[in-house]
Amino acid sequence: MFLLPAGIVYSVFFLWPLLQLLILSLYKWDGISQKVWVGLQNYQRLFTDPVFVKALLNSVGWLLAGIVIPVGLGLCLAILLTRSPLPGRVIFRAVYFLPQVLSMVVAAVIWRWIYNPSFGFLTAALHTVGLDSLQRGWLGEPTLALAAIFAAWTWVD
Repeated sequence: MFLLPAGIVYSVFFLWPLLQLLILSLYKWDGISQKVWVGLQNYQRLFTDPVFVKALLNSVGWLLAGIVIPVGLGLCLAILLTRSPLPGRVIFRAVYFLPQVLSMVVAAVIWRWIYNPSFGFLTAALHTVGLDSLQRGWLGEPTLALAAIFAAWTWVD
């Protein structure tokens, strides 16, 4: 009896719209004209679209990496900081905790500065160690942009 109100709210605001969405996905409809039944053709067209497949793979990759890397890295760093007497532990803890107290806007500005191809920290660091050939527009190259954004997101998370 105690679960009945929550079940009603869940059904009205989640299950019913989900059912309507599934039914509507079987029609061809632009929102104005008459609906035309197409069955599973929408799904067939969706899963054969190369842009959708690429976006789906990027989303799955982001999901898997977004769970495994931050949790694994955080666990390893927590064990390292609590179990070993490393010099500079207090400073490292402060730097490690810094993203939690910064706003997302500040973190985005910091990472935009790091990735800047003209005067960014990453470009300067590569130039300093003699790896000028590795300098590039990190956020402008399609092959590197997702990894660069993920690195920034992992630092913030």
